[in-house]
Parts: sequence; C-alpha cells; structure tokens
Amino acid sequence: MAPHTVEPMLAGDQSSEEESSSEEFSADSDCCFKSWDLDGVEPEQRTAAGLARMQYTVFLSHFFVHGLVMGGLSATGVGVFYSYLHIPNYIFSAYFTIMNLPTMFGFFFGLLSDSRPIYGLRRKPYMVLGWAICSIVLVIAAAMKMPEPYYCVGEDGNYDKSVPPCNPTALHSATPIIACLALSILGVVIAEAAANGLMVEYTKQESEEKRGSTVSLVAMASNTGRGISTIIVGVAFNSKLYNGSFDWGLSFNQVCMICGTPAVILCLSLISIGVQEDAVMLADKISFRGALKSAWNGLRTKAVFCLVMFISAHQIVGGINTTASTSILVTWAGQRQLQRVLFSTAGYALVVGSVWMVRRYFLESSWRKMLIISTISMPLIDAVPTFLTIFDVIRNQYFFMGEELLTKIPIAFNSVVYNLIVAELADEGSEALFFGLVMSIRYLLDPVSSVLSNQIFGMFHPDLSDQQNYIDDTPAFRRTVALSYVVGYVCSFLCLLFFGLIPDQKSQAQQWKRYLSARDLYAYVALVPITVAFAYAIVVLVLTLDSATACLTFVGGQGC
Repeated sequence: MAPHTVEPMLAGDQSSEEESSSEEFSADSDCCFKSWDLDGVEPEQRTAAGLARMQYTVFLSHFFVHGLVMGGLSATGVGVFYSYLHIPNYIFSAYFTIMNLPTMFGFFFGLLSDSRPIYGLRRKPYMVLGWAICSIVLVIAAAMKMPEPYYCVGEDGNYDKSVPPCNPTALHSATPIIACLALSILGVVIAEAAANGLMVEYTKQESEEKRGSTVSLVAMASNTGRGISTIIVGVAFNSKLYNGSFDWGLSFNQVCMICGTPAVILCLSLISIGVQEDAVMLADKISFRGALKSAWNGLRTKAVFCLVMFISAHQIVGGINTTASTSILVTWAGQRQLQRVLFSTAGYALVVGSVWMVRRYFLESSWRKMLIISTISMPLIDAVPTFLTIFDVIRNQYFFMGEELLTKIPIAFNSVVYNLIVAELADEGSEALFFGLVMSIRYLLDPVSSVLSNQIFGMFHPDLSDQQNYIDDTPAFRRTVALSYVVGYVCSFLCLLFFGLIPDQKSQAQQWKRYLSARDLYAYVALVPITVAFAYAIVVLVLTLDSATACLTFVGGQGC
C-alpha cells in the first residue's frame, strides 16, 4: 500500500522543491526505522527527507523527555514528602493532586495551539514555550534551599525516631517545593497540548490497518523515558535521608537539575530542528469562538458523551485506592528507595513490552477486551503479595509489588485506547483542542477520586494514616488494612460495568461519530456533574492543605 504523506513545511520556506520532496516522507510511524532508498533522488529532496526524519525523531523525543522528567520527579515523592518531611498519608495524597492541577488545563492550551498559530505554526512555538518554562523552573528548584528533615539524624545516618523531631514544622515547608513542581508540570502540559494535537494529525494520516502505530510509539517513548529516569534517580537518590540504603546519594536539588537538563536539550532541538507540521494560512485560522463552537459540537454528539461518561466512571470509581499503600510499602515490607525503584522500573518495562505487542499484533483487536483483561488481571496479581504482607506471612521488600506494578499497565492501556478513540473522533483542524478537552475531563476527575479515597478510608478504624498503628501491628489493624484493599479491588472491578460506553474498534468509532445523534442535553449532562465534582474536590483539597482544617473527618482526618 502506498504510504500516506506528511509535508515537512517550515515557516517562511514553502518552495515547490520542498513540497515535492515531502512526498518522500511516510506518515506511517514505521518510517523512522526504515532504510529509505534515496538513490537517484535530487540533493534537495534528499535533504528534505532527512530533515523530515529528524523532525519526527524530535517529535518522539518530546514524549521521551516528558516521561523522563515526569518519571524522575515522581520518583522523589516518597523520599522527599513521606520520609524527609514526614507528611501524613492523606495530606501526601492531596499534595500530589495539587501538584498535578496544571494537567487539567490541557483543553485551554489545546485551544490556543489550534486557534492562535505563531508565525504560521500551531505546534512548534507552544512546545518550545512549554519546555522553556519547565527548564527555567527546574533550574530554580535546583537552586532552592531545602528545609531540615523532620526527624533527627542519628550517628549511623538513619533517622532517630526514638527522640522528639528536630524540625516538627518540616511538613509545613512543602509548599515551595510543590509550587516549583506544579509550575514545571505546567510547562510540560503546554508543550504536551501542542504535541498531542500533532500526534492526532499524524495518526489520521496513517492507513486504516496501521492506524494506531504513532499512538503506540508515543506510549512506548513516554514509558521508556519514565523507566530510565526512575532507575537513574532511584539508584542515585537513595541516601538514608530519603528512605534509601546508602550513606551517599543525590539531593532533591540535584535531581531537579538532572531532570532539567534533557528539557533544555529538547527545547534547543525544537528551536533548531522543529517538528513536521504544515504552515497555517491566514484563511485557515480558527477563531477562539469557532474553536469553542467546535468543542461544544463535539460534546453534543452521543459518541463523545459515551466516552466522557466512561472516563468519568473509570477515573472516579476505578481511582478509589486505599491510603495505606505507602505505609505498607515502607513500614511492613521494609521497601527502600532502591527496591521501590526496581519494581517501578519493572512496571514500566512491562508497559513498554505490552504496548509494543499491541502495536505489533493487536492494532485490530478489540479495545474493550484489552482493557477488560488488564483491569481484571492486575488486581488479582497484586492481591497475593499484598495480603501475604499485611498478615505477616511474608514480609520482604523484594516480594511486595504494591501499586508500582498494579497501576501502570491498566493506566498505559487506558491512555493508548483513549488516544486511539480521540484520533477517530477529532475533527480536522481542532485536534489539540479536542484531545485537550477529553484529557482535561480525565484529569479534572483525578482530585475527585483522591478526595473520595481520603474520605472513605478516613472512616476506617484504627486510623490508616497513623504511622504508630503500623508499628504496633495488631491483628485488628491488619484486618482493617486488608478490608481497605478489598474495597479498592472491588472499585476496580466495578469499572467493568462501563466498558460498553466505548467503541470496540476504529470502524465502530467512525460509525458512532457518523450516525449517532447529537443533542445539547448530552453536553450539559457531561459537563455539569463534572464541574460540580471538581469544585467539591478542590474545596476538600484546600481544607486538607490548611493545618487548621486538615484534621477534619470530612477531609480524611481523625477529628479536630
């Protein structure tokens, strides 16, 4: 089959030679790994084809660096917030939700990318801007002075928990750290909104049987980056101050510098090489109003309504997880930073392998079946080491898998399927807007599941957030912890009820888009509950972060 083409159009350089040479570039994502036969091709055409390959590599590098930065920063979470600053479980969860708030504004940045091209380009300028912000903030974080740790440090380098804490106010010092991490994520989100629009454009130009190859490559690049940064940071960020095993190790500031370096390199690559996209003519520009109308028309369709309802149910119900997992990992399993990172890296390796198999063998397979298999299998696999650890049958840091393996594969499969569905449902010219809209709805609901988890498991007694209960390790408390895991697993299985809301494959997605009805009611029913739920979650999170109200049972505390 003849390859589809993407024209490598650079701003201010649209000569006929480049337009003709761009036909040598295949939009099929396998193009980057083929040896092209350029014998007899004119030098100008050969140069354009080489530039197209380089630009596609930069495009994939964006997702690799995205995974590298996000994976590296998230790998520091337990060490910095739980061990170094000694933040309680439910506040620890709230902090991470606040840190990821910028991900909820992908719709707005997608709207900007689609409707406000800069120098005729819709994607490259916003990618450069986003990575520039991320780089600058990470450099600032690298220079920021860290507070003293909560516990006193003993002569052996470990924390001496037998004496009163040396810095009891350490848990209140997390705000500047969270602010820097949130701003760096904001930069990533700006770049990601534009890159996702480009990904949808590439996907739409793939042949029917190959459609999904770019989406799979993107998932593989992102998770490879996460895996590499996790193991690098995990081995080096492994001092006893951060729940590690070594007497030496990187500081949090040094980790920020390590994560910022590839961001700077990518930013410079985007400036000098760019990504492959068509320049936007003045007549093709979309107004803000036109872009918003396009988004509203999409929400009015039953196909998009079903997708939004599926995402809502999956994020809220499936996102309810016990707040005891971190304490089990650290206190009962005795898992240190290095071992946790090894499990996390194994999880990313499984994800990359799974996505590669999907790309190689299962692009035409049922999306529903793939998600059902991953949803059922992962809790069943995780339950064995978890319950053996809870009831002290086997407590070994190498045996306990925890959430590192439980969550990654279903999340990766969900992301791949979401991207494939969006690629089929998005209208031409509003790819970033539509993708950002769907992803914003997805991320808007993350705080809801976090808040519900804090509130549900805050009612369990003995208290799941009290570290002393894990030290006392009574039979009654073990049963309470086990029950909290059962509740989380049941919520995961309840998601199986909603898989009928997504199309089974590309052809059905196209049929839904073409033939299902469109009504304003669908948009209102989709948006109003999500808006109310998000507002509710934000109120609870703000109360959680205020020391005067964090103890309220309403937000998961034990009462003031």
